[in-house]
Amino acid sequence: MNQKLRAQLNRDFENSSIPSSKSNKPKKIANSREKTGKAPGGQPGHKGHGRKKQEPTKPPVLLPPPQEVLEDPDFKKTGDMIIKQLVSIRLVMDVSEYHADVYYNSRTGERMHAAFPEGIVDDVNYDGSIKAFLFLLNNECCTSIDKSRKSLSDLTGGKLNISKGMISKLCKEFALKTEQERKNIYADILLSPVMHTDCTNAKVNGKSCYVYVCATPDGKTLYFAREK
Repeated sequence: MNQKLRAQLNRDFENSSIPSSKSNKPKKIANSREKTGKAPGGQPGHKGHGRKKQEPTKPPVLLPPPQEVLEDPDFKKTGDMIIKQLVSIRLVMDVSEYHADVYYNSRTGERMHAAFPEGIVDDVNYDGSIKAFLFLLNNECCTSIDKSRKSLSDLTGGKLNISKGMISKLCKEFALKTEQERKNIYADILLSPVMHTDCTNAKVNGKSCYVYVCATPDGKTLYFAREK
């Protein structure tokens, strides 16, 4: 009897169906890595991995020689030159304005004007770059709608204040434009000899649902949301 009780007390995730999360005494993971004794960072005798130089977007700035060089005629140019770069980024808001003269026909009373380019419908229109930026913030970077619109507003000095409604429908808008691409990926996943799947909980339009992730080894991935 004592032996049976002792066996029950000694059960854990290794010798029974008890999950490891319920283990009261987790074993310490052994670290078999041997210390090299080297200091962290670059090692003497090895070529360092420096920052990659970028293609200049402005004419080079030629620095004037030091005053000591100008005053001492013994200094001569060696032909060598040291080049260092300063890389920065900036966000520029481009605004294109289209003007169309209105013509009036005094005989028929008809008014006409030149046709505006495709996509120019409202008085103020946002092109794909703004929509793509907000879509990436909201979906790829998992930023809330409020923070996404605030980020764009801050970057443009408060000039662009996109409505929450526009940001919330971007996902559907992009999904409609990729319908054929998603169909092709779906067909490739079904024909793939190996398919990886996963399931997680999420909320879609305020309702709890399951999100199924299906992927192939070559990187094709689709997400399916289904109500619980």
